[in-house]
Amino acid sequence: MITLTITKCEQVQNVFLNTAKKSDSEYLIIVLFTKPSGTIRTLLNAENKDTVFFIDAVAPTNEKNAISVAPKDLTTLSIVISEALQISSGTKKSLLFDSIDAIMIHNKPQIVGKFLQFIIERSHTWSVDLTLIATQETNPEILNIVKQNADIVTETQEKQKRQGEEVPNTMKKEKNPKKKTVKKTEKKSKKKGRK
Repeated sequence: MITLTITKCEQVQNVFLNTAKKSDSEYLIIVLFTKPSGTIRTLLNAENKDTVFFIDAVAPTNEKNAISVAPKDLTTLSIVISEALQISSGTKKSLLFDSIDAIMIHNKPQIVGKFLQFIIERSHTWSVDLTLIATQETNPEILNIVKQNADIVTETQEKQKRQGEEVPNTMKKEKNPKKKTVKKTEKKSKKKGRK
């Protein structure tokens, strides 16, 4: 399944962390373009987990279950993802990108578009659930490429936290109508009254 989550710029990290924490996969591969793997590993309490693998395009890493790649080398990134999935344990696997927008900081839109198209196509071959996170300001052409191929498009409007208080997310989910069409029928019943 391919999921696209669209959120506000200032909420990307929260949405990403929530998505990673809620993952029910047996093996989760996280591709990082915004924060280094050491930081995210701590935030996810994943220090000793062998079920999470980090691909870090932010900083060099020598950590267990992590590898670093250059942010402009999307070909090597594709190879590393493929190899990580091949050596992974478990049958339910997920691939999570922290930010489409951050990929675009380092690469031209045309290259990012081709890369995402490749990852989307390969996600079916790899039998992996793919989640991509974008902002409302993401390049429209790139967003359209992902939207057209996504099974689910989710838009979030996370509210600001009040002092020490968690405020629930409000989410709008929609299935891609081009992927699966679901027909709904309603039966109306009329009441007849006697006078």
